[in-house]
Amino acid sequence: MKKIFITIFVIIAICLFFTGLIIFIDMGSENAKTNLDGNINYEDAKRREKEVRHDVMSHVYAYGQQCPKAAGIIHLGATSCYVGDNTDIIVMREALKLVKKKLVNVIAELAKFAD
Repeated sequence: MKKIFITIFVIIAICLFFTGLIIFIDMGSENAKTNLDGNINYEDAKRREKEVRHDVMSHVYAYGQQCPKAAGIIHLGATSCYVGDNTDIIVMREALKLVKKKLVNVIAELAKFAD
């Protein structure tokens, strides 16, 4: 779930750039991509969360440590609630996809049994 935070931060930065709200975006392209692909420092985020008691901001801090060029725009224009709520929606959507797949399989098995 926390990886979704990082994905949302990157999407926000890209949207801000394309709408002209930030003039220049340099997220250290390879560094940002590598970290987005799974090299997320959860230990830094966990340690920081104990200090600030704020899950989203602890991940903003940890990602900023990994991608210093992006640190100033990671959370720009979004509230923590926006990030948390959208993360919840994404997790729910993925869970519903699993439920749908399992339900389709159950219905198919019941249809075979009914014949």
